[in-house]
Amino acid sequence: MAQLWIVRLLERMSQQSDMADDVYSRLSTAPVSAAYLVRELRSRWGDEHGVGEVHSFVREVVSCLLRHDDVEAGEMTAGRFISWKL
Repeated sequence: MAQLWIVRLLERMSQQSDMADDVYSRLSTAPVSAAYLVRELRSRWGDEHGVGEVHSFVREVVSCLLRHDDVEAGEMTAGRFISWKL
């Protein structure tokens, strides 16, 4: 049973990394919202995963993205990107 759990964990980590790579490529042309990530997961996963699992996955994808020096977290206000000061 422990081996199955490890395999699922590795698959999930790979999915997070793959999604982060896809989003990183998109960031070169436009900002990407967390809502986009949630919609993308919902389209891939369907309704079989709950809100907590989806949000946890998105949080890990964002963590992967923030390892890049040229990625910032922030928000769009009046059509402008405002970087969050961490």
